[in-house]
Amino acid sequence: MIRTWFILLLFVGSMIPINASADISGTHTIPMVSSQNASAIYAKDLTPLTTLISEALQNNPEIQAALQEREAARQRILPAKALDDPMLEAGVINAPLLASSPFNREDMTMKMIDLSQRFPFPGKLGLRKGVASKNAEAVDYGYQETISRVVRDLRVAYFDLGLTLEMTKLVEKNKLILEDFTHLAVDHYVVGMGAQADAFKAQTEVSRMQDELLRLTRERPVFEAEIIRALGRSTYEGALLPEPLHMHEASLNLESLRE
Repeated sequence: MIRTWFILLLFVGSMIPINASADISGTHTIPMVSSQNASAIYAKDLTPLTTLISEALQNNPEIQAALQEREAARQRILPAKALDDPMLEAGVINAPLLASSPFNREDMTMKMIDLSQRFPFPGKLGLRKGVASKNAEAVDYGYQETISRVVRDLRVAYFDLGLTLEMTKLVEKNKLILEDFTHLAVDHYVVGMGAQADAFKAQTEVSRMQDELLRLTRERPVFEAEIIRALGRSTYEGALLPEPLHMHEASLNLESLRE
């Protein structure tokens, strides 16, 4: 009977609204606050996703490097169509070897100035500009891909952090319920109304909840580090508290799915 109570109580604990107060043993009351009320109380401490995305677009080093590469590729389009630089050449032929000799002593001494300009085959300049334009277009796609990847990684880390925080709240609530049930199982065993195995099983479940809390505690800094990296920062002042995810119903019909 104690084992049945334990399983039923664990299931009910996960289904009880967070804003409900549970009095399991008759002497322990667990006050809980709903996620909606908590959002209203701590709204000023929440970290909006849009704010983080805007900061990442401005400061992420990968995005900034891709932006500079895109600008450089665009600047190479117009020069690709320009003519080659003209060449100016100056020289002297048959000049006297003696430094004291006048420059015009020898009649065979000649002075030469040459100005040349290369003209490519017709249509080649247009092709060079087209190649530079395609290269700039490819670099622009790479820039957009970098933005999409960084924003995606930021979103995933943001919602993973939010999920970790919500799971932590749920596990803490269930742990409190199991601790109260453990006291109840121990009291029943002391008065001879329950088996010792039931008390041990309850304590084991509490230990499992504690292990789960430790695992969630280890995961939280990992997701926070991913967000900070996407922002292009080394540290983040304050606490990263994701906004609660609002689920919206989607009307699904066969025609829209086919489209």
